[in-house]
Amino acid sequence: MDPIGSELTPYEVWTVADAVYEEGSLVERTKDAVNKYLEEQTEGKIVLKELEKVSSYPWVLGLFCIQKGHRKVHVVSFQGSNNDIQWIKNVSTSPLVTKMLLSSMTKTVKAWEDKYIKKYDKKYGEPKWGEVVAFTGHSRGGQFASRCWKSKKLWRITWNGYRAKKGHYHINLATSKDPLTTNPVLSHPERYVRICDGGHSLHDFKRVVKDKTWAQLLFGQK
Repeated sequence: MDPIGSELTPYEVWTVADAVYEEGSLVERTKDAVNKYLEEQTEGKIVLKELEKVSSYPWVLGLFCIQKGHRKVHVVSFQGSNNDIQWIKNVSTSPLVTKMLLSSMTKTVKAWEDKYIKKYDKKYGEPKWGEVVAFTGHSRGGQFASRCWKSKKLWRITWNGYRAKKGHYHINLATSKDPLTTNPVLSHPERYVRICDGGHSLHDFKRVVKDKTWAQLLFGQK
């Protein structure tokens, strides 16, 4: 899967990064609420298949299915900090706890992938129908997307991601005035491609990714 090619568009990836926030405060919203939002935004082309709140508490991650012609691909989206409990956890969580959290998230994603590979392989004889092809997330969710499941070659597409990693499969997008990714104490500013003006909000990216290809977004091609 090559996000710079014809597989996933920047706007599709942004949409699933945004949609996982629609889960709200862990108890108020449900998978059905997220899919209602996605139906309004994408006319059913993107569907939330699974929503996980337990193993990653107090954060949320979701498995999204994106229809690409006759093929379907899956993207895992990690919610960033969205309430007071999460911001407190950001300050107090030790590296060991973070490592355990990432391990728990990895197990969740593996279970999802096994489930959907088997389902689609049985029905279509094509394992890639159920394949998880990318991780994405904003802010702390970007850190999770960047660092979860290290041994697997998945595209990691982050949006003002906290301490995002760099590498061949990593695309770290950022705004010009984001206080997190421009601060060398909190992140590594050189690891990010600054694609638009704005602050830390995920919604600052929406207008610039709406109708762009990856080449246009990353390299300024017209």
